[in-house]
Amino acid sequence: MYSGRIHIFFREAKSIFPSPHGRNGKVMSTVIEPQTLYNWDNTSKIHPEPIFTSGYEMDAIVSNPAPSIFILCTRTFEETTRKVEVFVSISNTPTFNERKRVTVKGVKKFVFYGKPIYRNGAFLFTAYGLVEWEDKPKPLLICTENFERWELLSYISSIPDHIILNESSMTEHDNRLHMFTRQDNLDFGIWHSKSSDGKKWNSLSKLFPYAHAPTTLKFSNSVWLSYRRIFGKNLAGISIRRAIPNLSAEITIDTYQGNIYDGGYSDTLTVDRGILLFYYRGNNLREPTLNFCYIKEEELEAMEMENRE
Repeated sequence: MYSGRIHIFFREAKSIFPSPHGRNGKVMSTVIEPQTLYNWDNTSKIHPEPIFTSGYEMDAIVSNPAPSIFILCTRTFEETTRKVEVFVSISNTPTFNERKRVTVKGVKKFVFYGKPIYRNGAFLFTAYGLVEWEDKPKPLLICTENFERWELLSYISSIPDHIILNESSMTEHDNRLHMFTRQDNLDFGIWHSKSSDGKKWNSLSKLFPYAHAPTTLKFSNSVWLSYRRIFGKNLAGISIRRAIPNLSAEITIDTYQGNIYDGGYSDTLTVDRGILLFYYRGNNLREPTLNFCYIKEEELEAMEMENRE
């Protein structure tokens, strides 16, 4: 949100079977008035503009972690060479024209996921990737003070041998950092760990199974999660639930059929005492769509009660 308007950044690509990500990826942006989203329907249209158009674009993660600091994390992936490059763009407004490549000593390959937090003079970025002395991906915490020098602050290492963890989102609550992480092998699910300083993580525990792609939101004195809910091989959905202080009943917002990886990623924003949920959903035609859902606080409480029974 900036100057009363909502700025949306997303990746657009051409659907090509069997790739769940498509080809010819571009990073796009659009600006929408909040009132437009309250009355959104299937006939509504957006008019996006291109930001980065290499054809290899994969991600578009926008954040506003500190006053007058807007950050856009992007990534390119060349399928033939398997080359991955990670970038950040920094601006005083949600307008981005340039970007810098990010490299981190001791990390062979990584991908940003989740939104950074500004804490004690540093920007903390959640990511996942391979550190040089490990043989499988780990959730990472990468930090920078000036966007020029980057370092690996920590990573979650105390993971059971048979578990693979990757995509992570982080938030701060009660003076602690809380990281929520995707399990990438059966039976999937979301894990939780916490830290007082971002250097040492403890209390790694599994919150619930059959879920991917966690995103965090602080709302109404609680921490909420939105995520991809996996119902079966060809059926998934978008769900939300309160994670802190207590794990609440799951609320499923939408479902879709087809390849579960063709949809399920989401983002959230607090607007006018409610949650604005952005997500994309797949279908049997392998043509994902961008969707919006606005839930007022009182509606959210009623949905929690209904699903608790």
